[in-house]
Amino acid sequence: MPLRCGYPITISATIPMAATPGNNGGNGFQITVGATSFFNNMVTESVPDVLTAIGANTVDLTNNVSVVGGATVAQGLGPDNMSVITTNMVAPAVAAATTTRFQLYVNNSSSTAQIYNLSSLYISVPGGVGLANPPTGWNIVFKLDGGANNCSTTTGGVITSTGATPISAGSSRLICAEVVIPATNSGATGTPTYAAPGAYVIQFRVQQQSDATVFDTKRDQITILPVHNVTITPNGIQSTVPGGAVTYTHALTNNGNVTEPITFPTAAFLTNSQVPTYTWSSTAYVDTNMNGMLDIGIDTPIAAGVTTFMLAPNVVQTIFVRVNAPLMAGSPPNLTTISATYNAGASTASATDQTSLTDGLKLDKYQQLPGGSGSCVTTPVTTLTGTTPNAPWSNMAIAASVNTIPGKCIAYLIVGANTTGSNITNVSLSDVVPANTTLAIGCGVPSVTGPIAMTGGPYANGFTGTVSAASSPMATTPVPPTGTFTLQFCVKINDM
Repeated sequence: MPLRCGYPITISATIPMAATPGNNGGNGFQITVGATSFFNNMVTESVPDVLTAIGANTVDLTNNVSVVGGATVAQGLGPDNMSVITTNMVAPAVAAATTTRFQLYVNNSSSTAQIYNLSSLYISVPGGVGLANPPTGWNIVFKLDGGANNCSTTTGGVITSTGATPISAGSSRLICAEVVIPATNSGATGTPTYAAPGAYVIQFRVQQQSDATVFDTKRDQITILPVHNVTITPNGIQSTVPGGAVTYTHALTNNGNVTEPITFPTAAFLTNSQVPTYTWSSTAYVDTNMNGMLDIGIDTPIAAGVTTFMLAPNVVQTIFVRVNAPLMAGSPPNLTTISATYNAGASTASATDQTSLTDGLKLDKYQQLPGGSGSCVTTPVTTLTGTTPNAPWSNMAIAASVNTIPGKCIAYLIVGANTTGSNITNVSLSDVVPANTTLAIGCGVPSVTGPIAMTGGPYANGFTGTVSAASSPMATTPVPPTGTFTLQFCVKINDM
């Protein structure tokens, strides 16, 4: 073999994952390389090689700018100091989810290529029912950037790591952290909004796949802004006869994320378009007993100019508008508008109801407790003054008492009146036995007055369904102008 003064030797060693310079008694890692003369094995030499320092793997997570791009502490450079780095201000939508994104740069500051796992944690959220960690309805996912290098346009699919391709030493990869925020009206009616205003602090974490001790965290924040949104729905359309009245039921709903003081303004909170030419009038009520029905004398008339109630997010308050028609025909359709202010008076919600006058039949329904106590063996006497029955018949709700318990009876009277200037023939009239009751014959067999006769049946104790009456197909007796006809029956409240 040719003779040379020396030969270069390269030594390659695999370092254990947990190796530190302090191993081997603090002397580092040592390997001894020996050489023996090819011609004389007595001639030897050895030299020790010592690894005294092992560079630790590190990773740095920054916002918006990579380390190579000049990231500073303000972008998260260095270890997490528990401070919020970036804050996104978000006004959530009323009826749809809102997405906001953070640009995260995973900077591989190690000497070897690495893959990193991605995770997140809510550090704090606004206090309140319905908020948790994570907050109800919120979702955080990680995605690769779609090509614009700012996470503002198309993004890739959902990922849980920086990808199958390792990030080379000294390089970085842009990751888009996407936070989905629920709508302000999320959650069931009467439950708190899932998008309450306030600060939501999120910690993002990257961790080396091959070594869990190598990681970095950084905190960002989403500040949810107040959203004011109150509606009154629906706009109603009905018709009535001259001198009649109709009731419109409205839902006043807080779709926003803050509690609103609801005020009905002094200046024209309830208006009628045909006044003063025609004597339309209207009154608005709050559904005080929350049964969804207008109970005059129980429900509270709305007073203008004062804060009537506080309306929390996702809460619905029923409002009634009672419209009274003029006694004489001739008025065009009347528009009744109810308005309420919120957001400290800066915003207004309103609904408009259209009421038309028609000539035809006017129907009114009355009730009473037979004998004053709900007797099931007393038949009420019916007497009419014009088209209105005398007391104790009433169109008011019957208050709950010992006289409205199971086993008691309630009598009903429906009065029809001809409000036209002509005779009316071939009329029919029907009503349904209310739920949880059955027909009771002891306090009155179903009966009629006027030019109609009972139909349907047979009507007996325990009957459920429709009680009906109509003119005979061959009847020639009409209901004259201002004439009336009635249908009366009695029901028993079901036993428990």
